[in-house]
Amino acid sequence: AIIWQRDLEAALIGDIAHNGDTIVVVSQDVLHRLDIQTGKDRDALKRGASAWAGPATIVGNRMMVPLRGGALQVMDSASGNALYLLGGEAKSRVLATPTQLLTTDKDHKVRSYGTLR
Repeated sequence: AIIWQRDLEAALIGDIAHNGDTIVVVSQDVLHRLDIQTGKDRDALKRGASAWAGPATIVGNRMMVPLRGGALQVMDSASGNALYLLGGEAKSRVLATPTQLLTTDKDHKVRSYGTLR
């Protein structure tokens, strides 16, 4: 049986990310943060100058989301505050571990950024 269901009224990009009791789903204009048990909104994050272009990746206290303009936005995963940008592309794929952030791009390169600050 379905426990809860939400219509976020926008095409969603990529997979669902999980951070404690919050899930994160991304559309071009909004990074939706929802309570995992109820589906109720937590602070949604509207895009800045560039649209969101891929799914969120969360590791520890950091969340990364590709931007249509070609960078990866790094944010505090609890507050959603933007911290800094990393080089990348709109279609960057991201793998985060406790010690590294790895990305792949259409130029056939894998990049490691080491530990996130």
